[in-house]
Amino acid sequence: MDPCYLEFAARLRAARASKKLTQLQVSRSLGKPQSYISKLETAERSPDLIETLRLCRALRVSLDCLIPAEFGQAIVGSPHRSHRRRKRESR
Repeated sequence: MDPCYLEFAARLRAARASKKLTQLQVSRSLGKPQSYISKLETAERSPDLIETLRLCRALRVSLDCLIPAEFGQAIVGSPHRSHRRRKRESR
């Protein structure tokens, strides 16, 4: 399994626990069943971006609490390098 999913699951579980919320409470605020949160916290399921933002709102945490910035860099590479490449391609 991708380590990013495992890290996300651990961060989600920790954020929920730090707010002293149950899976049921979080799931109800999202209009989802409790099993949805359980599957997210065990990395059986991964949310899309919109659902991740909704999780952040429900937990009252920032996006980087659940998804560290280095994950984005690992996926797309250095933003400076890709920016330079686009400039050269547009000439």
